[in-house]
Parts: sequence; C-alpha cells; structure tokens
Amino acid sequence: PYRSLVVREDSGEVVSAGFPKFFNHKESGESGQKLSPEGRQLLGALKENRPVWFTEKMDGSLCIRSVIDGQVVFRTRGTLQDTEHTRAMREVATHKYPILLDPTFEPERSLLFEFVSPLFRIIIRYQEADLIFIGIVSHHDLRLSDVPELKTVAEESSFNLVQIMELPTDFSR
Repeated sequence: PYRSLVVREDSGEVVSAGFPKFFNHKESGESGQKLSPEGRQLLGALKENRPVWFTEKMDGSLCIRSVIDGQVVFRTRGTLQDTEHTRAMREVATHKYPILLDPTFEPERSLLFEFVSPLFRIIIRYQEADLIFIGIVSHHDLRLSDVPELKTVAEESSFNLVQIMELPTDFSR
C-alpha cells in the first residue's frame, strides 16, 4: 500500500516511508469499488462532520528525509542512491533547515517535503530552491501525522509548511 517504503531485509523494520499509495477520483485500485479509499474517507469525514484538509499542490519532487543507521538520508521516491536531486535537497537543508541534518532529530519518522527548484523545473518556475514541508510518516505504525501536528513541527523547526485549507463541512448555508 506504500509507494516508497524501505525496510530492513532481515527484520522487516521500516526505516523510511513516503506517502501511502493514492488513487484519482473513481480509481479504486480494488475491483468492484466505485470510489477510491481516499474518496470513501472524504465522504465519511463529511458525513461525520470531521475536519477535511486540502493542501496546495506543489510542482516539485517528493523529498523523503529519514535517519537510517544513524545517518541522515535524503531520497526521492524511487531510490536510496545519492543523485543530483538528493544533493540539491541536502544543500537546501544545509542553508535553510540545518536541523534536518541532525540525526537525533525525528529518527523514528520520515519527514516529507516537496523539493522545488528553478534548476529542476517541472512546469512552474520557482524563484529559489526550497523544501516545502508536506507530511510525516511514523516508522512504527506508518501513521500519517495530522494537520495540527504538522503545523506544530513546522513552527518549532522553522519549516516552510505547504499552504493548508480546511474544507467547510456545513454546506447548508
């Protein structure tokens, strides 16, 4: 169910994790289902009047920051190898978010960022390279952190948090 999960071969222990696999509207990944798991969660939250959050869609590459065997690793979804992208991600961390280089900071969770850069342009032209904070995944239970926790970590660590908007849950007005 995870698009980018790194585990120890001998024990199955999770050492790095990205976001869970997700599907587009009406792509369930499961035969016989009309809605994706995300669609079912959204409808359930709306029916139960629970908060629903949306984030701005950034036009970059997923950066997964983990601590593996006491070493800080920056990686993309497809590799653990040192690449031009991961070196650029580490450079941004060095200049803007040095706490990310500390292996004692959040060693039990993967911190997820969207890496944007004028040098690695996809569609949108960003003025400068940055790591936009978008998520946290626990290695212990693969739980994604909720929005209040993301906001707290971003504030305490001076991370550039993605823009988050709460969807209204009362449509009667």
